[in-house]
Amino acid sequence: MKSISLNDLIICAIALILINACKEQKTETRLFSTSSYELDNKDTINLIDNNKLKQGKWVVKDYSHQPPILIESGNYKDNLKQGVWHYYDSAGNINRTVKYINDLPTKK
Repeated sequence: MKSISLNDLIICAIALILINACKEQKTETRLFSTSSYELDNKDTINLIDNNKLKQGKWVVKDYSHQPPILIESGNYKDNLKQGVWHYYDSAGNINRTVKYINDLPTKK
């Protein structure tokens, strides 16, 4: 029977810590062929299609803070902002709402 070295135990401990840290995150990013997306509480967000165009619901966060700060959210169609976008303050409250048509803000 082979004995387990201290280095093997350390590597296993680090791997278990990393696995548990990944499980605790509510957001995951997946990459398939040339498209990518994130899952946030089982909702698909931040999709980039095979043509490298943003599609659907997007949530933009500043990850330099812990926890990350919500910056803006809204929808893209073929890389253009569409519909209502919300912009948030540092406390996560909506401080501005803008409606877009083909990436251009509309006048109220």
